[in-house]
Amino acid sequence: MLRRDALLICLPLLAGACFESTDLPSDDDTGEEDDDDESETGESETGDGDGDGDGDGDGDGDGDGDMGSLVIPPLWTGGDYTLHVQSGQHEFLPGIMTDTYGYDGTLLGPTLELTRGETVSMTIENELDAGTETTVHWHGMHLPSRWDGGPQTAFAPGESWSPSWEVRNAAGTLWYHPHPMGQTQEQVARGLAGFLILRDPSEAALAIPREYGVDDLPLALQDKSIDMSTGELDELGTLGNIMTVNGVVDANRQVGAQMVRLRVLNGSVERSYMLGFDDDRDFAIIGTDDGLLPAPLSVERILLTPGERYEIVADFTGDEGYAVTLRSFGSELGPGLAGGPLGMTIGTPLDSADFDLVRFDVGPATANAITELPDTLIPGNVSPWEESDATNTRDMVFTQISTDPPRFAINGKTMDLQVIDETITVDAVEIWNLVNMTGTAHPFHIHDVFFHVLDRNGAAPPLWEVGPKDTVLVGPGETVRVITQFRDYSSDPGFPYMYHCHMLSHEDEGMMGQFETVP
Repeated sequence: MLRRDALLICLPLLAGACFESTDLPSDDDTGEEDDDDESETGESETGDGDGDGDGDGDGDGDGDGDMGSLVIPPLWTGGDYTLHVQSGQHEFLPGIMTDTYGYDGTLLGPTLELTRGETVSMTIENELDAGTETTVHWHGMHLPSRWDGGPQTAFAPGESWSPSWEVRNAAGTLWYHPHPMGQTQEQVARGLAGFLILRDPSEAALAIPREYGVDDLPLALQDKSIDMSTGELDELGTLGNIMTVNGVVDANRQVGAQMVRLRVLNGSVERSYMLGFDDDRDFAIIGTDDGLLPAPLSVERILLTPGERYEIVADFTGDEGYAVTLRSFGSELGPGLAGGPLGMTIGTPLDSADFDLVRFDVGPATANAITELPDTLIPGNVSPWEESDATNTRDMVFTQISTDPPRFAINGKTMDLQVIDETITVDAVEIWNLVNMTGTAHPFHIHDVFFHVLDRNGAAPPLWEVGPKDTVLVGPGETVRVITQFRDYSSDPGFPYMYHCHMLSHEDEGMMGQFETVP
């Protein structure tokens, strides 16, 4: 159970919301679960990555599943994967079909498992309509720039792309999605996104939930803008009128009376979510974008902005026979956050509202159920860098340059594929000052690296931000300092890395830049 001798934490962007944070007691039982992750999920079977999975998790290849039943994407293992980028249709609304995109299916894609130290090989085949170029960006992955999947690597229908790299990331929850110039919003909105689960020996040794599809569930949160009578998707709708989790509206899932790990991704175009449970119970945060926290952190709410991921653990021990619902408390979103009362809204039913995400119907515990978490997840220092290690500081200043349509710039410039905005020495440790001069909150993403947040407006970051991140929210008027190291790779000629706002409409309108790494 969660300890109550907790530290009260408040975050200005949460519109005054305060909640408790603390570690969890250690688990006296040091027995470990089987970590082969190849068990059946109840919706799908683990695939071998050869491209024969349907990618929708319902086993019939039509991408629909049972209305309301949470679909778990198939888990592919083996490290050699073929993905077909396809068009199709999906039933978001009963009896109404919507045109969509998917990886090896009609919507979203399989979960790809990668292990630190292995060499993975991908083959991506573009089977979209004529004229629709795409890319695949491995969001959060540390890899050579020619395989990063930015707009420089776009390939046309009928063509394929075959990246291969050594996995150097620690265990964590990453994702993959398209990144074509000016078309990212449309392609993600139509359904192109999937999970990457990273494994390593340190995480495998922990007594935490990890049976995929049973007590370890990926949850892709995406609002969709859909015509309720025709099913037509407005792929440029910045805020949706319906809520989906793994492509399902009004999702529900049966779980055991035990601890369940939820890998939560904000895969939306712009909307932010304030996560919590309907009974305001505590839950534990165990991981941020790119890896584990030092220790579990107990909270009642967590803010999730576009591109961010959190691994949380909900304790359903003692809840057998009851239903517990994960919700977004949109009424609590703070200044500048899309969909909140003090940010951009367009009058959809989800704007400024509290709404359900997934209902968990709690049944009997499974064999070898986890009912407590270890006291420590990552021993030693949280960040590998001290401020004194930094040899350079860069300013990234966000400004608004037009209102109709709203357009934003970084350091007074918008994206130009012919311009390298920053040049960085390989292995340099740098501090980036992210300065938001606008009235809109911007989640800022840096390709290839993870970083640690040093402070917000000079104050220590909230405890859930001390883990490794690749996307960080910068609120209106805020300055957020992050520290990182650009390790290992010099940029391949013609293939720089990217940095940008992860509000996809802002990215497509040019709130993005390029950097190269040099010896």
